[in-house]
Amino acid sequence: MTLDILSDDYCLAGGTNLAFRYQHRISIDLDIFRFNKNSNKDANMALFGGIKDVFGDLVILNDISKIGIFMYIDDVKVDIIEYPYSFFNIETIDGIRLASKEDICAMKMNAIIGRGSRKDFYDLHQLLKEYTLDELIELYKKKYHIDSMQMIMRSLIYFDDADDKEFKNNDVISLKDEDWDTIKENIETVYNDLLKKNTPLI
Repeated sequence: MTLDILSDDYCLAGGTNLAFRYQHRISIDLDIFRFNKNSNKDANMALFGGIKDVFGDLVILNDISKIGIFMYIDDVKVDIIEYPYSFFNIETIDGIRLASKEDICAMKMNAIIGRGSRKDFYDLHQLLKEYTLDELIELYKKKYHIDSMQMIMRSLIYFDDADDKEFKNNDVISLKDEDWDTIKENIETVYNDLLKKNTPLI
């Protein structure tokens, strides 16, 4: 699949960005973002028209709004998002424009607050092999201009939705043979270690 119709300020984010970098789990959904504080539906309608011209009947549109375009292309879920938060950096690896790891760290923390699906915690577990929890929190605060950490700290160990096998995005295929219980224990350990440091969190 190619989306060369998109301008150079679009980049791949989300779990597929991390899966491409770390190969820790299966992820085929395409979450494509662009920093844009002045998005509008008409522009997205025009962009969708160009995508439809390229892919024809392979495109199934779910929704389109000022926020973005939500569709399937040849059975692959593709979201093209107009994002009001700037990126730290956009990298190109093997010809693919990627949101930086630092951006993905912040966005993954934000996703955990918003939904807390199992795949997000798998991604967090992977990121914790390279970043400390302090660093992830600081990246989240920097990207989203957040000072209070009450919500993020509660969300980091709220596993109820992720434990629910019927919950959306909880069907995760790990490529590193890491089971869900071990991942929860790892996150809880890192979380408790941070609390013991008496780091100001709120």
